[in-house]
Amino acid sequence: MKYFLSSITSKAYWKYVFSYQGIKSIFATFGVCWLLISTLDFFKIYRYINLRRPITKLFLGDMN
Repeated sequence: MKYFLSSITSKAYWKYVFSYQGIKSIFATFGVCWLLISTLDFFKIYRYINLRRPITKLFLGDMN
């Protein structure tokens, strides 16, 4: 955990995150997640409407 915290607080990490390659990898990660959710919804394995609340809690925390 100490290594993780020291690495994300370093200047080199943030320089990479906001570089062209870093932004490209972030968009690719979100694209893969969106593709997975859309595929599950298309084949009616898991509906997108059922994912709204857990995704909201994941990004915004518990609203209660």
